[in-house]
Amino acid sequence: MPTGGVDAEVARHLPRGAFPTDARTLLTALEEAHAPGDLVDAVRRLPEDARYETPADVARALDRPAA
Repeated sequence: MPTGGVDAEVARHLPRGAFPTDARTLLTALEEAHAPGDLVDAVRRLPEDARYETPADVARALDRPAA
């Protein structure tokens, strides 16, 4: 998934108080918000125990190659 605008896309589908969050909670929130499938799929691949302080943190994590 291209990361250009990913932070805005994440923010668009979550309430203002959603951060900080972990990947599992983020995934649930995006699914409940009916976020686009490619965004949900990308977040599903993030480590479950990772923490994110802002949508920009999520975008950076999605931009990293899989280990």
